[in-house]
Amino acid sequence: SAEELILSNNAGICSKPDIAVDVDGGAHITYTDSRGQLGGYSEKDDIMYTNSSSSFVKTVVYNGYYESYGGADYYGSYYLKGSYITVDANNNYYILTHNEAYSKSMQYIDRSYAVVVYSNIGTGNTPVITSSRSVDKTGIYDMITRGGKPYALYRHNDVQSSELSVSGNVINFVNTITSSVSSVYSHDVLSGDIVVGSKSGSNLQTTYNGVSVTNSSIVVVGNAVSIVNDGINFYAFYTDNADSNIKKMLILPLVAV
Repeated sequence: SAEELILSNNAGICSKPDIAVDVDGGAHITYTDSRGQLGGYSEKDDIMYTNSSSSFVKTVVYNGYYESYGGADYYGSYYLKGSYITVDANNNYYILTHNEAYSKSMQYIDRSYAVVVYSNIGTGNTPVITSSRSVDKTGIYDMITRGGKPYALYRHNDVQSSELSVSGNVINFVNTITSSVSSVYSHDVLSGDIVVGSKSGSNLQTTYNGVSVTNSSIVVVGNAVSIVNDGINFYAFYTDNADSNIKKMLILPLVAV
């Protein structure tokens, strides 16, 4: 098809795009627009959604702003880490992003952080983590659909991979597996098993159902450790520092002896 440019709503800057394709071949896109919606005391990044079935009509799904309430009272809602999108077997889309809520007065400054998800059929979030010292223990990394179900890879204190389950119009993070790793890049799911790809220092690291293994003989170029499955096994794809070639490695679960 012909190229189509998706521009800022109000002469801002668009960045951090992610795309998913539904079972009918339709494209679903999320991205950040620095001026997607106007009206705040100070405009902040907005999280956007559009899809090809609506001729790329743009929708603000999360509005970022910094607002003055008079005097020394301010409130902010920030979405500064971009967004990820996936589509389930019924063509429902899910957008994963990160929110910081900021509140300031003469007496205090409070910050709270959460991973949030928006869909055409509901919304949800992880429990809010509050900090008065700007310590953010949340983050977002990946969204996929496997077996018709959406899965999110994110940080809530620790790295977690969760299925997204809808009850009414509430999206819950369920069947969660926690990985005690310092960095993370991608994940994949097969028959209930979850594998996460990451690095430990410069070395390749994989986590199979919460059990991490670091391969000290493999130094990875960049941060990309991509996990995929072929319906039978999991594999990690990475760029090997030894020869700069892209390689794959079979990932097997640890067997108790």
